[in-house]
Amino acid sequence: MRGVALTGLVLLTVAGCGNPPPTSEQADAYTPPMDDAYVAPLCENVPPATANFGSLEGRILEGFTLPQCNNEDYTLYGEDFCDPEHTLTVISIAAEWCGPCQEESRQLTDLVVRPYADRGVRVIQIIIQDADYGPPDLDLCNRWVTRFGLTDNIEVIDPTGVTSGAFPSGSLPSTVILDETGTIIHREDGAAPGLVTLRAELDAALADR
Repeated sequence: MRGVALTGLVLLTVAGCGNPPPTSEQADAYTPPMDDAYVAPLCENVPPATANFGSLEGRILEGFTLPQCNNEDYTLYGEDFCDPEHTLTVISIAAEWCGPCQEESRQLTDLVVRPYADRGVRVIQIIIQDADYGPPDLDLCNRWVTRFGLTDNIEVIDPTGVTSGAFPSGSLPSTVILDETGTIIHREDGAAPGLVTLRAELDAALADR
């Protein structure tokens, strides 16, 4: 169920939380400008650097560098999508104020991170806001990991909103599955009970590999 953003009001739904009002108008087909910093993935049959970036299925996710809980940068960009140890990448976007984000986080380790680790799936969670809709900090990052036992996945924070354009969505959590080229092969707004939709999509994608 897609949430609805209303000024001054957070609307909770069964599937997800409505986002707070965005700082600027965003569209699902968001395409950031190209620049010389982009490095094309070094895999076979990978779309060139001129490929369409965006947030919809079939679009290329623009990479990012964000701080982990220990303040070390984590980069997912260009050739990093082609890490031979990772066939698929799951990215979960969460906020501290969002109840369904908390529920998804409680299940990530046991239902996705560990069961799929030996099948070449890595899980990255990006925390975009704290409980007051403000920027997340390292303290929140560490508390979140401890609270939900997220020690086996990659946890990062986005205090400056650099990923906001890449994940325009009316609902949180927002989750995508990327293939080894950085192409979005599944996008899910909100969290299904038991993460059944996400797991089914992972199983289907892995069966094709």
